Amino acid sequence: MKNISLAAAFAIVLLANAFALIHAARNRSGTPDSELSLTQRELQYIGHHGDDENSGVTLYLRWVTQSENLIPFTTAAPKWLDRSKLRTLGFDCRVNPDAGDAVRFYQRQRPRRAFVAFENDGAAWQNFVDAYQDEVARRQQRGLPRDDTLRNSTHLVAIDADLDARSLRNRHADRSRVMIVPAVIAIALNTYPGPVSGSASANPPRLEGRIEQLPSEIHLSRPLSDLFQGGGGRHNEITTSSYTVRLRYGKLLEPWVEDIKFGP
Repeated sequence: MKNISLAAAFAIVLLANAFALIHAARNRSGTPDSELSLTQRELQYIGHHGDDENSGVTLYLRWVTQSENLIPFTTAAPKWLDRSKLRTLGFDCRVNPDAGDAVRFYQRQRPRRAFVAFENDGAAWQNFVDAYQDEVARRQQRGLPRDDTLRNSTHLVAIDADLDARSLRNRHADRSRVMIVPAVIAIALNTYPGPVSGSASANPPRLEGRIEQLPSEIHLSRPLSDLFQGGGGRHNEITTSSYTVRLRYGKLLEPWVEDIKFGP
């Protein structure tokens, strides 16, 4: 009986490994859905934790939204993810945000799965920079300290969402600049959208969408993981090395790293 149990466990492991290999091969077959060149700004490397026998490396995807509060590295509500867009993603938006039962109505709605388009170093990023610099200028006029957050900011910006990945790709055809990623989006009722100017009606409650979950970990194995040891990455520290990662998303919208180059 013991030998039978061991054989069954071994068979399960073999089947799981075979399934994983078949799944990966299917994802990488044909033309990639996208292929982008990202830097250490967009894919951050954090050194190993634990013993040195762990040869794996994980890169963490960093992105921003075209939000109104202009705080980088957050999942703030994008301006384009408004009531109209939320309705196309399947959320029930029939109750007006200023209705008495609106808070309870929208709190009951569960997050939904969708696909999000991210543009790298394009028009969305430039718009983000322009708006952020305007905000910095306003802060300085009020005597607040200068903010150099954008110096190391990711250039990857969330720009659109859809329930259908193909429709999203049709709207954003540049596969070398726009990647499409599965995500989870939540709806929220913002009862205080911003500072009141003149009257309370100037900033009424409004519906917002937030990108809550995103597969943001990119795992590397050997030999690519070894490059971070020779390229400047050190154990248990955040690397300051400059590098460029050629990242591909396959037909199943799952990522893998094709190549890494260190240097400016």
